[in-house]
Amino acid sequence: MIGAIVSFLIRYFGMKAAFTSEFILAATLLFSGLFISFIPYISKSYTTQNTLFLIVSILTMLYFTIINIKTAATTVWAAYIIFLLFTVILDSKMHAHAFVISSIAIQIIFWIAYPKVSVIIDGNEYTTRIFIIALSFFAVRYVTNEYESKIQGFKRFSREQETLETISSSFISVDIENVKVKIDELLVESFEILEFDNAYLVDFDADYENATISNMYVKDIENKSLPFYSGISFKTSDFPMVKSLIELNTPITVEDITDIPIDEDPNQRKFFLSRGIRSFFALPITTDNRTTGMLVVEYKERNDIRFTENRLHFMIILSNMLGDTWKKLRYEKMLYDIAYFDETTKLANSNMLKIKLTEFISDSKKDKKIAVLDIKLENLRMINDTFGHAVGEQVMIESAAILKTLLSDCCYLSRTGEASFTVVLPEAVIAEQIEECAGRLLSSFSHPISTESGVEALFVIARIGISVYPDHGTDADTLIKSADLAGYEARNTDKDYVFYTERLENEIAETTLLTNKLFQSLENKEFSLEFQPQISCETGKTAGFEALLRWTTDDNRRIPPNRFIPMLEQTGLIYDVGLWVLEEALKEHKKLVEKGFPPLRVSVNLSVVQFEEESFISDIARIIEESGINPEYIELEITESLFSKDPKDVLEKLYKLKELGMSLAIDDFGSGYSSLNRLKRVPFDRIKIDKAIIDHIDLDDKSAPITKTIILLAREFRAGITAEGVETKNQADFLKSIFCGEIQGYYYSRPLTSEALEEFLRKETESD
Repeated sequence: MIGAIVSFLIRYFGMKAAFTSEFILAATLLFSGLFISFIPYISKSYTTQNTLFLIVSILTMLYFTIINIKTAATTVWAAYIIFLLFTVILDSKMHAHAFVISSIAIQIIFWIAYPKVSVIIDGNEYTTRIFIIALSFFAVRYVTNEYESKIQGFKRFSREQETLETISSSFISVDIENVKVKIDELLVESFEILEFDNAYLVDFDADYENATISNMYVKDIENKSLPFYSGISFKTSDFPMVKSLIELNTPITVEDITDIPIDEDPNQRKFFLSRGIRSFFALPITTDNRTTGMLVVEYKERNDIRFTENRLHFMIILSNMLGDTWKKLRYEKMLYDIAYFDETTKLANSNMLKIKLTEFISDSKKDKKIAVLDIKLENLRMINDTFGHAVGEQVMIESAAILKTLLSDCCYLSRTGEASFTVVLPEAVIAEQIEECAGRLLSSFSHPISTESGVEALFVIARIGISVYPDHGTDADTLIKSADLAGYEARNTDKDYVFYTERLENEIAETTLLTNKLFQSLENKEFSLEFQPQISCETGKTAGFEALLRWTTDDNRRIPPNRFIPMLEQTGLIYDVGLWVLEEALKEHKKLVEKGFPPLRVSVNLSVVQFEEESFISDIARIIEESGINPEYIELEITESLFSKDPKDVLEKLYKLKELGMSLAIDDFGSGYSSLNRLKRVPFDRIKIDKAIIDHIDLDDKSAPITKTIILLAREFRAGITAEGVETKNQADFLKSIFCGEIQGYYYSRPLTSEALEEFLRKETESD
């Protein structure tokens, strides 16, 4: 605009040129200048901007040459140099070359059109030259300043990239433990670029009600105006911009707080101006499409609009980096919790227990002992089988709460299994102290545990195994294993708590050896059957017999059933062995009939493992068909634990067994949680009262009513009733008095070999 005015004044008033031509020239210069100044707003593309500037420069140069053709543009053509200087700013070789070539082409065209032109150099021409020299000076200064500005921009950009690279490299190793230090370093590094007065990182809670400042950086440490400090929590409603930030999830930029009308947001104005803050940026930290925090940067001066875009771009990169970091840490914490904590009870798991126990051992003094108490909830599996795993987990949650309330901070509690907890006493001194702690732990389970499942309060039976450092091990793995072995010993021996001994280790080794032997036992014919008569209370005669499996190893050792049957189930050998038991029991039945004895009911136990095989029903049907025995004389005994895994499948198979003509008996009834609802669905024909109830008929006033109730229950279901484990005359007489159907136990007979069973039946026949 200045060039247009000066040109008009010099040429019209100084050189006495025609008004119209000079006005058009000035207007052309003015229009060109205005158009060039608006080019950055027409397009953000640098290539487009350069092209528009090139077109204007060529047209203007052409216009200057045409209007001065009479003097061959003797002086004016030098304006080409000015336009050429501006191409330096463009930083585009292609556009500079295009301008040079166009200018040369214009000169060649006019050379051809006007090969010779006579001119007179007078004061007007000299004045024009002076004007062009002055204009060139200002053009050179402008070009130099712009070029320097570009250099500074490149340096600033390079410094920003270097800072971002430093921060990014540092954040590669960020984790839960060093994240605060890493973010503090980020704020320090960012200060070099953003030059802020205050910066702080805010974490929102899940419902956005509260927030916490996790990190902050203050330029002036002595400044007391900031009402926050790292670690402080506050209501998000006290922070004016939080609501808008969360709702919009976009950066908030305020270049001057005083520009906000007083009546529009007085709280925001007061919040910042009261602390001397004139401008700020607030950027959301987004993790998985959710605003989880914000980065706030404050300035005491009005924000320079020239730097707003670059600063905002830099801060957006930082906020994205922080969002990615929080996402990474969230997943790391998730993996960490999965690896080291129990999801249900939120207690440490076995992995964390090993780490902590190792630390306790490392920090222990020579005269101090460390006790490890393995708490096993003995009947949790039974609760799971009866009421479902959801109820079982509720029991574990309530048990964990009871233990946490009982134990002091000096003890370390963890959940180490489906039905077990482990307590570490890091400063145990004497055995009495450990025993006292075990007693308190056991007493905490003396009351029934209520759950939120609608099931009535349930009693939990706890057993504790104890190992002590350094007596029973000098490392975490050994101590945990020793306590675990002692816990199993407590459960197997029906003791409240047991200290580890080397004998337990020997028994485990023996169990391993026996397990190996089991794989060859069937082939080596080491199994045999014994038969225990079941006596009718009405006739006093044998109504049937139960086939019981026995194992004598190749070195002539007799292994008790409660030892080897769990091994058979764990190894899966129980399936083939179970079929063998059924075959041999039916052979015994057939042999007795062939010897003239009346056909008796033969009972055979089934394992839950057998039901898991697809060919189970077909194998049973094949054995019965091959035996030729009438299925009505065959009774299969099951326990309620059979329904623990897949009750629907088990019920279907039970009904198929019934279709084969056999009867079903529920064994060990009353030993655990019995569900009436389940009983209604099971097609059973007999209930066998568990020996544990019969044992206490003489000693416990509660056992007699329970026994009567079970007998009434069996009658209600139109099922037979057999009492197991009857050993005394008083027990037998009582059972007869309450109209029990059958009695099985040592009072009448121990389990008998095949020959002894024949002799028993023969004597019974002869006594008639």
